[in-house]
Amino acid sequence: MFKAGNYVQKSQNRILQHCLNDCFVRLRDMRKKLLLMVQKSFLILSVMTGTASSYSQVQGKVEFEDLVVEVLTKNSEIKVAHFQIEQAEARVGSAKSKFMPKLSLSASQMEQDQQSVVGGPGGGVSQNGLTTKATAQVNLFNGFQDINRYEQKTKELEKSNLDMTLVSLAQKDRVISSIFKILIHQSDIQNIEEKLKIEGDREKDLKKRVLSQAAKRSDLLAVQSSILTSISDLQTAQSDLAKEWKNLNDLGGRQIPVRFILVSNQLMSKVNQEIPADKFPETRAALLDFQAAENSHQSARGQYLPSLEVSSNYYFSRPDSQKDNKWDYQVTASISIPIDGEKTNSVSEARAAANIKEAQYFAKRNSKELEFKKLVSEFNADTDRLATLSQSVEVQERLVEAFKKDYTSGLITISEYLSSVSQLLQKKQNKDRLFYQQLQRIIQIRNNITAAGENL
Repeated sequence: MFKAGNYVQKSQNRILQHCLNDCFVRLRDMRKKLLLMVQKSFLILSVMTGTASSYSQVQGKVEFEDLVVEVLTKNSEIKVAHFQIEQAEARVGSAKSKFMPKLSLSASQMEQDQQSVVGGPGGGVSQNGLTTKATAQVNLFNGFQDINRYEQKTKELEKSNLDMTLVSLAQKDRVISSIFKILIHQSDIQNIEEKLKIEGDREKDLKKRVLSQAAKRSDLLAVQSSILTSISDLQTAQSDLAKEWKNLNDLGGRQIPVRFILVSNQLMSKVNQEIPADKFPETRAALLDFQAAENSHQSARGQYLPSLEVSSNYYFSRPDSQKDNKWDYQVTASISIPIDGEKTNSVSEARAAANIKEAQYFAKRNSKELEFKKLVSEFNADTDRLATLSQSVEVQERLVEAFKKDYTSGLITISEYLSSVSQLLQKKQNKDRLFYQQLQRIIQIRNNITAAGENL
């Protein structure tokens, strides 16, 4: 029994030793695969984009304001707005020409029965022959239709100029929004790479300590796992960055070179500004729309008023029966009988269109005023929050340094240290995102104030 027991004991020891050896081999293989993945990831990372510093060096740099101008130079929406101004100017010229005399030249040939003569058969003068003449025609009064139509087209031209301003502001806002998204992704890349550097330094230190049996292998694996997570986050940020650059190319209508964008770290103070609602270009444009619709309604009503027209003809040649008369003139007065259903409906339609434009004007007036107040309110509220976040980042940076010393002294685990590094990254990202959001808001506030003819 004693020998049998020893045999069983030895068999169990051998099985246990075999299991331990197998686990050690598997752990070693996993470690090799993990290190290989890390090396490949860093290799891909360095080939594709490089670090934040190499990104700025290789791709070149561009100032934020210069990039905005560069993108807007060939913006298609702004070009369309410019052509619409030219179209409106042509319509004003057309409406103005209604006040000028109409000149025309004409020629006609008369041929009829020779029996139809002045003075009777055999002794009269024939009315057959060629008639050539020049005609001048002037509309002296047509119920103020021409005047109202001219004022309508003038208002539409003013609105087209305002639309040009609004389109430029809208496209500039879209470009700025896209650039700030690029800046956020650019900042994320820098923050993640900074985290990777910290994790990389910890990995090098742990490798030495594991070899000297001063640290656990699990701590090294934890760091390497954190590195892979950071690389995945970095690749996501790089992909988002590439997508936003493509969006910027679409806004610019051409290929914009990828560069590292520089933006000044401006000190932001609260804004205490109010703008009268009628000074916003959107409100002024809506008012011009309403006024043009009113002119269109008055022009339609002019159809019911009397009209007076004068025309004069000068003849270069006439048939024999009229050759002694070189000129004549005609005065035509007319009045519309208000039983024409088409005219009545056109007046009603114009009145309804003016009512719609009036309602849209007051709606735009109220909404624009509230929109600006909301923008200023959000900016002021987040100004204090940005200052708090900046202080939080400074405190977290000191905390990470303290955790680093505590980990080196063996007072905390590697997981606690890495957690503090991750918290620092998150706080930096929150601060940077809010900073760029605030910078975008202050630019929008300034653009609104400038467009309204006010000073900040």
